[in-house]
Amino acid sequence: MMPPRSLRAALARRIADRLGTGSDAGMTLTEVVVALLLTVIAVTIMIPSLIPFIQVINSSKVHSTSTSDAQIVFERIDSEVRFAEAINQQGYGTAVLSDGKRARYVEWLTPAESSPTGKALCTQWRFVPATNSIEERQWNLDAAPPSTFTQRLELAIDQPPVDATKANEDAYGRPTYPFAMRSASQAGAQPMQTLTLWVYAGTSTSNATTQIRTRFAARNSAITAVTNDNQGTGWGQISAAGYGDPAGYQDPTAGKKVPLVCDATVTSSGVVTTWATGVFRP
Repeated sequence: MMPPRSLRAALARRIADRLGTGSDAGMTLTEVVVALLLTVIAVTIMIPSLIPFIQVINSSKVHSTSTSDAQIVFERIDSEVRFAEAINQQGYGTAVLSDGKRARYVEWLTPAESSPTGKALCTQWRFVPATNSIEERQWNLDAAPPSTFTQRLELAIDQPPVDATKANEDAYGRPTYPFAMRSASQAGAQPMQTLTLWVYAGTSTSNATTQIRTRFAARNSAITAVTNDNQGTGWGQISAAGYGDPAGYQDPTAGKKVPLVCDATVTSSGVVTTWATGVFRP
């Protein structure tokens, strides 16, 4: 038999009072302040212990991204250089950037029979220290170079000078990082031109640095390539052996003429057009 309703209500109130749930009154202001202070103290104690884990996660992410992007650059340059018939001597751009440095360039020419466009194809890569990016553009030899580049690596680190005097430059004032062309030579038993790619990627502050340094061979090139230097002059001007280009390109740093393929003068339908100064290496 069920107890009367009034008795059940009284029992319920008594149980609620014993459990502390009978009152609908909230926390006092003092209790709220104390709770907040305890929460702040707990978080303050926990954050220092979490920082190493956050740094490890961030470093892992940077390392993974930089390694992946650097691998893409490696594979792309490998697939392009192997078909080149001539690689230009690497050099600086003409514009001084916001960090007081200039971009560093290298180019090569792929013959029509090996080009994906069916025409002689120019490929240009550059490293921009101001933005820590490595970029690329391509154009057919009978057309003007595009005005924009495609970014291939956004976490490139400018390598500190290996020599305070030369600042990662060779004896001819050319940059050696991240691109360096090496001429074909009979004396050195090197029948083809090669391109060395040397890249640090990541962030120097997070210890998440990836390094790639390798050399690619231009399999269509030879000692007689127009940009080759078989005489050891470092610039590849026309020599007694008949190699090189007597016209060349006036290098703004060395004050010497350097033979370049893919230069700013192109021929289209038999008409020679000279593009504005700075289009080639801005």
